Amino acid sequence: GPCQTTKKRKNGSRKTETNACFKNETNKQISTKVIDTTLIDKLKILADKEKKVKEYRERFRIKGKVKALGKTKKDNLTLTVEKDREEYKFTVLKSHKKRFALANRLQRGNSVSVEGIPKFRYIICTRLKVLEKGLAEGKQGKLENYFQVVSS
Repeated sequence: GPCQTTKKRKNGSRKTETNACFKNETNKQISTKVIDTTLIDKLKILADKEKKVKEYRERFRIKGKVKALGKTKKDNLTLTVEKDREEYKFTVLKSHKKRFALANRLQRGNSVSVEGIPKFRYIICTRLKVLEKGLAEGKQGKLENYFQVVSS
């Protein structure tokens, strides 16, 4: 019949396959296997880009101080970062060699910039950076005292 293809099997017998068909302007039937997929491909690319943007937007970014370091059952590292009296627990996977090595060198009180993907009960670390300057905790009192000492 129309839109049927015959395929030869390994054992020599034949198999007929029926494909979905539609008619074009000249009333001839065309198999769906011939459909131009450029539009579908473009849509797929756009959808993938949108997914990446959404995933990036959902990432958790924080700058804070390392409060605690620990290990999980599977030897991954847990990193507790404190910012504005709130604690955030990040998990650094051992499969990410550079990040894992950096997390191993960290000490309590270090200032870090961390980015991660929130998962159930913890945040998987996707970026880890040690802040050399440290975080500024504005204390103007020291500056006022300094001027009093200089002027007297």
